[in-house]
Amino acid sequence: MDGVWAARWLVKQLHPTRPSVLSAAAGGFMVVATIAQAPKLFGAACDVVGIVNFKTFLERTADYRRALREAEYGPLEDPEFLESISPIRLVRNIETPLLIAHGRNDPRVPFHEAEQLHAELARLGRPAELLVFDDEGHGFRKEANRIEFYEKLAAFFEKHLHVTAVDPADANVKFVDPDDD
Repeated sequence: MDGVWAARWLVKQLHPTRPSVLSAAAGGFMVVATIAQAPKLFGAACDVVGIVNFKTFLERTADYRRALREAEYGPLEDPEFLESISPIRLVRNIETPLLIAHGRNDPRVPFHEAEQLHAELARLGRPAELLVFDDEGHGFRKEANRIEFYEKLAAFFEKHLHVTAVDPADANVKFVDPDDD
């Protein structure tokens, strides 16, 4: 994964502390996939409006959008494939503290994506916080919500990004095989 390799390079070349990762939408998907593939490499992460389960995403996506999304991600009639590309299947590997932020009225990535990720991480006893904006959709448009998001993000990263060196073994990432337990 590009995110894992970029973080490895950063740690080895520039700074031997645990980096953070933050992104939204398709990038939110990559955040979850990256921290599941490299569970000890990152100090903290934030997923904003990301897809974590392509099957539930397509099931809950509005009809007018589904055909376009199926062309992009795969057909709902092939649940095995959708599961194979969904980071929710690797959630048990996640050790990185994760802030999940989502608008409850998101028309592009249904809020259920954030709910199921948070619920599964909580069930596993993993460090995760869910930040929900009831009056937002795909992203945070209202100034008060953006301010709240960035204040919570800063506090979350400050809490979890301790200045500790990465164990060299963790910088030599081996990708996680979802079939290995």
